Parts: sequence; C-alpha cells; structure tokens
Amino acid sequence: MSNYQLYGGDGLPGTATNPIDLTVAQDGAGSGPAHFADPWHSYAHSISNAANLPAGWAITNGPQDHIAHENSLFPAFDLRALEESDYDNELAEYRKRLQSARCVRCKAPIKVDAATLIQNTVKMMKQSGYLHPCFRCSKCRGWSCVGGDTYSRDNVPLLARVESGKNFKVAWCCDDGRLFIVFSLLCGFEPPSVPASPAKHKPKARSKSEPSLGATPSIQPTSSTNRQTWQSLLSKGTGYGPAMLPSKSTCTATRRNDDANESEAHFQALSFVLPCVTKAATTVFDSGRQIAVEAMILRSPMLEHASELLRYATIEEIHTRCGHLNAVLGFLETVTGHFDTAKSIIRERTLFPRTEQLLQIVLGGARIRNSAEARQETAQSLFTVIDQLAVSCRKFVEASQRVESENVNAADGGTSLATMNRICALVDLLKASGARTSTEMGGATQSQPDPIAQASSAWHRANCLREVPDHDILEGFYFARDAAEAEKSKPAPGRMRKLLAQVTSLSTDLPEGIFVRHGEGRPDLLKVLIVGPAGTPYEHGLFEFDMFCCNDFPTSPPKLRFRTTGGGIAAFNPNLYVNGKICLSLLGTWDGQPWEPERSTILQILVSIQSMIFNDTPFYNEPGYEVRADNGRSEAYNRNIEAMTVQYALSYWLHDRLANPKKSKPNPSSSPRLSSGSSSIPVPPAPAPLPMSLDPTNFEFMLPMAPIYKRGPRRDKDDVVWGEVIRKHFELRSGPIMQTVREWEQKAISQHTASIMLGAVNVLEKKIKQLGFQT
Repeated sequence: MSNYQLYGGDGLPGTATNPIDLTVAQDGAGSGPAHFADPWHSYAHSISNAANLPAGWAITNGPQDHIAHENSLFPAFDLRALEESDYDNELAEYRKRLQSARCVRCKAPIKVDAATLIQNTVKMMKQSGYLHPCFRCSKCRGWSCVGGDTYSRDNVPLLARVESGKNFKVAWCCDDGRLFIVFSLLCGFEPPSVPASPAKHKPKARSKSEPSLGATPSIQPTSSTNRQTWQSLLSKGTGYGPAMLPSKSTCTATRRNDDANESEAHFQALSFVLPCVTKAATTVFDSGRQIAVEAMILRSPMLEHASELLRYATIEEIHTRCGHLNAVLGFLETVTGHFDTAKSIIRERTLFPRTEQLLQIVLGGARIRNSAEARQETAQSLFTVIDQLAVSCRKFVEASQRVESENVNAADGGTSLATMNRICALVDLLKASGARTSTEMGGATQSQPDPIAQASSAWHRANCLREVPDHDILEGFYFARDAAEAEKSKPAPGRMRKLLAQVTSLSTDLPEGIFVRHGEGRPDLLKVLIVGPAGTPYEHGLFEFDMFCCNDFPTSPPKLRFRTTGGGIAAFNPNLYVNGKICLSLLGTWDGQPWEPERSTILQILVSIQSMIFNDTPFYNEPGYEVRADNGRSEAYNRNIEAMTVQYALSYWLHDRLANPKKSKPNPSSSPRLSSGSSSIPVPPAPAPLPMSLDPTNFEFMLPMAPIYKRGPRRDKDDVVWGEVIRKHFELRSGPIMQTVREWEQKAISQHTASIMLGAVNVLEKKIKQLGFQT
C-alpha cells in the first residue's frame, strides 16, 4: 500500500484542514496503476508523480508527501474531494464581497447589477476594445476597482496588467479585479432571462454627477508606458456603470448578428484571466488555491457552451470555424493548467437550469438549493466530449498524409490541420495526467447494462471505421470500373477535403450496428455492413453495401449497391431490389427529400437505410401498401424475410466469408466401417435447405428453388474486409442469435415455411458450433 497525503493551509503536516488520504491499492511487487472511483482522484494521483507535474511544481519531502510550488509564498495544495456545499459556500462568500464593495475614497456603494453586468461586459469588449474591473463613482467621480484596492481621482483608472486579444484588450490592477473579470466573463454573453429586481428597471432622472454616454475612462500607464498612447487607445472606451446600458432593441439586434464573435471573444478573454500555473509570468492568483474560480466555472453557461461547440463540431466545421474553436481550445488549455480548475474539465458536468447558473446565484438573488432539494441532471465531462472529437481529428490527419492526389489543407493554409493537432495534443495531455472519460469511468446509469450489449458497443466504437488496402476493397467491388475511370479525370476542387471530412467523422458518429471500411489511398471507395436492428425480421443479420463517391462529390450523391441478395434471388425489402438497386430519395432513386450538397452526408444515407428500410414492418415500404393496414399480410411477409435472413444474412457469412476449421484426422476406433479391412466412410453433410419463393409477397404458393450456397474453393483465411467483424459478431451474439431464430421457427405460418426454417436453423447452428462459437 502507498499513501499520498496532500495538505493545504500552511503546508505543514497535521495543520491542514480536511487532508485526504489517497490510499492506492497496488500489486504485491509494490507497483501498478491506481484506480479511483472519482476521476479527479485519478488525476490528482497521476500528477503527484514528479514526471507529470507542471514546471515549478514538485513533491516535497517530509512525513507525508504533498505538492508544492517552487515559490515559497504559495502553500501546498489540499487535493481533497470537495463537496457540493464547498463550492456553494464559495459563491455565497463572493456574493457578500460584491454586495459590500464600496468606493475606496468616498465609501459610496458600488452597485453590481445582474441586469446590466453582461451587457456592460459585452459592450466594453466590442465598443471600447477594453475590459477592466473599474467602476466610475457617481458621487466623487473617481475610478474604483471592484476589489477595493485601487482608486484614481483622475479620468484614468490605474490598470497595471494588460493582455491583448484579437480585437480587444483585458486589463486589471489587482487579483481581486482579475477575479471580477473572470466572474463577469463566466456569466456568459446572453442577458438574464429573469430581471433581478423590478425596481432596477424604473426610469429615474440622471443626476448632474452621473457620467453621460460620452464619458470614457482610459488606462493609467505604469512606469515607462506613454500616458497619451493609452488614452488614445481608450478614446472610445467605456466602463461599468448605469450609463453603459444600451437600448434593448440595439442589444437584441447586435446579439443576434454577433453571437459567434462574442462567444469567441469571451473564450479568448477567459484564457487571459483564468489562473494557470503554466503562464509565462505567474502570480499568486495563478499558483494559489482557486476554489472560488472552480465554483464559478461549474455553474457557468460558458462550460456548457464549450461542450456544445465541441460536441457538434464536425471536421468540415473545423475548416470553416478555426478561429472560434481555437478560442475554445485556449480556454480549455488554461482551465487544464491549474489544479483546481482542471477538475471542471475531468468530472461529469451538472446541468443547472438557467435560474441557478452563476449570474443568478451571485447577483440575481437566487437561492442555492442543496442536492437533496434539487436532483440535477448530469452530462458527459468536457474531456469525454473533446476525446470523441479527437478520434475524428486523428483519422483525418492520418488520412490526409496518405492521400497524394490533392492537398486537402490548401484552402486554409494548414490552419485547420493545426487546430486538429491542437485538439489531439490537449487530449493526450489530459490522458497522460491520468484523466479518464465518462465511458471509462463507467458513468452513472439508470440500470445495470447488458454485458453483451456493453461489450458490443465498446467494440463497435473502436472498430466501426477502418481503412483497408485499396486492392482489398476493389476485389469484387461493384463500382470497380467507375473507380478506374475516375482516376483518369480531374476531381472537383475541394472534393477530397470534403470527402475525408465526412468519412473520418463516421468514426464517432456512426450509430451501433453500422460498420464502414474505406481504401487507404482511396477514401472514395467504401464498403458498408449494417447489422439488422433488434425487433425486426432482419435482427442480427449482416447486410453488405458497396459505395463509391464520384469525382463531383458532394455535388452529386454517392453511388450505392446492395450486395446481400443471395446471388440475385433474395428480395429483402421493397426498397432493396434483387439486382442490388436501392430506392432512396437521398440517392436520387426515389421521390422525396433529395441530396443537398451543402447539407446531406454519407452518414445520413446510412442511418436512413438502417432506420427506414430495415424496420419492423417492411411490407408497408411497398408503394401503395402504406395507405391501408393489412396485419396478416405484413406478418406473413416478415416470416419470409426472417427465413431469408437466416439463410443469406447469417449462414452465408459463416460458410463463405470465414475460414473453414481444419479437419482433424479421423479416430479409427470411433469411425464406422463397412467390414473388416475396409476404409472408413465419412457421414455425408446434410443437404442445404431450399430457399423460398423469389417474391416474398407470394404467400399462397412458394416453389422450391436452387440450393442456397454456391460454395467456392475452401477458404484458408477469413474475408480480408469483414472477417474480424463477422467473428466478433458471432463471438458476442451466437447465443442471442440462436434464441431469435428459434423463436422465428416457432412463428412459421405454414408447414412449408416451417420446414425451410427448420433446415436453415439447423445448418446455422451446426456451423456456429463447428467454428467454435458458444451458443
């Protein structure tokens, strides 16, 4: 056992309040990974290793190890697991501090208003180009920092630190002022939905001492800074105060047009002012405890905003919104750079209603409810969200390096590629520090998940998208001739970048039950395998498609062909012809929603097939049948589809696409003999069952046809494209598969169908056992 005790307070053992004893269970050799129920404990343990500590931090020697900074002014951190009440107490304390804020000189109260704080912050950044924590006193006309430490009687507030953003600057005079800027930005850029107090909206006459809209403060330069230069930079500046509130109509129109710009500016400004131990010039604010800042982040709408931007970001969006996403990444990198705030990235997020978010809790008078009163919903951690995005980014970067036909990053000079690498680097940093995703932590669930479904889901997520050698895709590929012709012509500009963006995004977007394989050097060549959804006559079946994206993609939709047709005799659905044609409006082969080059995607096509074609009542996909219910014919149709699923979507894959097991030499003692001295005669295999009629709607009379399997030479190895998927499918689901097909066998509508199902099920079961799958 190894103990890690991390102390706070003055850093001396035995004097800290609430020290936590992180007891790490290790193996008998005294080494091994530690496992914690809380992701922050895992992170804290990992960073307590000297190799993982940020610059300037070290494990101090003493009766108990604890983390401390090289600057002796900073106490060691107490990395205990804080309770929800700890964060609430911090916010309540900060509310009292703001309520008691007064002018340094005349002691007049400084009013920080919930109704105007966000509007003032946004206006300062957009119009003046400066964000600072100073208020203009309406009584003495001086400038006071909300922290109460700095005062200037002149028309110039004293601001010692300035950080430059894209189109603005952030300036502050002290750590309290910096904390107020952090608070102002974390409140978001959308105005509060509920006014803090009706009295604050009553019109009142402006006194002569109040500044007009034209009154503009500027920055007092420090030391060698030229005063006139700073005043010129702030010639359009404004400060906090009642005169800053613009008209409602103006605010609404501006906010509607500039939300993206305001969001980008907020994230960029937050990366300047949030504490971070890796900043070039750190202060006590950067290196000391910041539980209050952590509490603000946890209730900030900016955290959920960052999550939404990353969760719904696609590879194509990264190309078009690099600036915005880089601002979000800068915010996350800064948050990750401090021991306290990093927890807000790693832990699952609590989804607070807007009335209980940061602004309303601190300034709006909202009561902080305890966990017993409010059962809040939770969401994935931000680390989980960005980790999922990184999967697509890695695949795009790797694929773009292999594709030589077109420079996929020429359009933006490689900016988007740099953004993707930045996303991957942030994930790598967090993983190296011991962070784990919500999935790895086994996030809270309402019920105990099915272990088979859980294993299947995990395997699918890791293997749903793979690349294979081009020649393996082209072997038997329906569009091989089209692919060869496409190489002779010039593709449309931007085609490869858009194609890679859509294909690589499938790695995180594909729903369970859909697998895609694409060529290593030709991502326009794709093979698709869809597992029949549960509760349908296609359940557990494996259905294959060939897809080719032409040179004018995405102007025109991909070409798609259905391959699981039993050699051209099995009609699985009115939308799936026996010749492989697919009727789908997105493909331009049926009426309805057409392909839209700027909006439609490969994913959209695959999900449409999975949900709309492989459904529980495919009988009604036939044109005209959907207008009148006919349950009898629909049930009979399903029975026929079930029999074909067993034969062509299950048994076929085991017989024709997996390597046959090596036959062992017969045992002479157990082999039957004709007579003494005669050779053993093997028992002949059971004949393959006969399939049903070509047309599954022909319920009254079904003629037997040719045997199902046209077996070729004996396979010595699995199918190079789908072999791994097939084996995993039957390895995980042989039991449920046999249970389902036995149920189908019992539901046969006629003796003829029952005999077909009986033979097909027996052949399937025999092959499953022969290949060593457990039923």
